[in-house]
Amino acid sequence: MALDTYFSQVRSYGSLLKPTQVSHLATGTFYNNTHTADIIGPEANLKCSIHHWSEHGGIAGRGVLLDYRAYADKKGIEYDSFIDHRIPYEELYSCGKDQGIDIRPQAQGGDIRIGDILFIRSGFIGQYHRVKSTEEWSKVALRPHAIGPDDQQKWAGVAQEEKMIDWLHDCYFSAVGGDSPSFEAWPSNRGKTSRETSGGFD
Repeated sequence: MALDTYFSQVRSYGSLLKPTQVSHLATGTFYNNTHTADIIGPEANLKCSIHHWSEHGGIAGRGVLLDYRAYADKKGIEYDSFIDHRIPYEELYSCGKDQGIDIRPQAQGGDIRIGDILFIRSGFIGQYHRVKSTEEWSKVALRPHAIGPDDQQKWAGVAQEEKMIDWLHDCYFSAVGGDSPSFEAWPSNRGKTSRETSGGFD
């Protein structure tokens, strides 16, 4: 993806879908001290709703796409997007290098600017479209979900490792996203998500 497109929004972290996407599991607190009652139910107040951004001109930004699936295929790295394949920082760095992008922050001599929007293609969508039947998809989509080690929902995504957390924080991405149901590999292998341990990368 071109690294010279227009960007105007700078924020230390946000989700394109909504800033309240992941809570601190132990306390049930979302970004900006928001609680479930602020989001749904009779006391809902739209405290962290994305509509605030759209009322002020929308969301515009410079996108950085790391096509990890194409890189993995090229390098012979085989994995299933429907399991918890963890993409480590070193692999993302090599992926970027292969695409001609230095994924270090600009302050460290790299190509990533404050406010960039990061997209990681893990290959989930391509694998999803290769599923042949409703029965086959149901075996994946209807796996039991539970917070903790018994969670059977499994998805490829970035590794929950200190190097990844530091990189995401130091880049000051305005938003992150990808083609997988979760940005981070799920379930967490740390007992908590990277967003919890880093304060949502703020």
